[in-house]
Amino acid sequence: EAVTITTARIKAKVTVSTGVVSYADLDDNVILAENSKSTTAATVEGTSTYKIQSAFASPSTEALYGLGQHQDGAMNLKGKSVHLLNANTQINIPLLVSNKGYGVFWDNYSASDFSSNTSSFSYTSEAGEMLDYYFFYGPSIDKVIALYRATTGAAPLFPKWAYGLFQSKDHYSKQTEVLNVANSYRKNNIPVDVVVQDWNY
Repeated sequence: EAVTITTARIKAKVTVSTGVVSYADLDDNVILAENSKSTTAATVEGTSTYKIQSAFASPSTEALYGLGQHQDGAMNLKGKSVHLLNANTQINIPLLVSNKGYGVFWDNYSASDFSSNTSSFSYTSEAGEMLDYYFFYGPSIDKVIALYRATTGAAPLFPKWAYGLFQSKDHYSKQTEVLNVANSYRKNNIPVDVVVQDWNY
């Protein structure tokens, strides 16, 4: 009825009839369990593909963090929905981290939706060839992030100037205005590394 894969740190149990997976520690304490998953035939912009969906059990006491940079002021995503599509001021990184000591990296490049309630959370992607995600077990959050970085590759450091002060506003209307701002910083001995000309240039 089931196949269990055991590593040095976790057990992954796959129910043969449904393909549903649960993850447990070596003492058989469940860390995360899928409730359901599906791939449904779909057509997106004239292309035959599949709508991908996976739902996971999530107790009411669980806190869920991550998924990138959003402007809603919410840190804990429990009970929230997030549309995972990059836009101005909405930067999506489809890594979810739980206070239960695990992370889920949803590996699908199409527009997706995350949704959660008191007993579950789910991912749904409008297009994809298969359900694809990575499960990371800490149990520390630092370990989850380290595993994510090992999987996706370490980010190189920015050049030294990028760690300095950025002067930015809506826009400058003339070159003389930009130069006056830069000269004013220098005149007042305030170190500035970047003056941003955002638009209307």
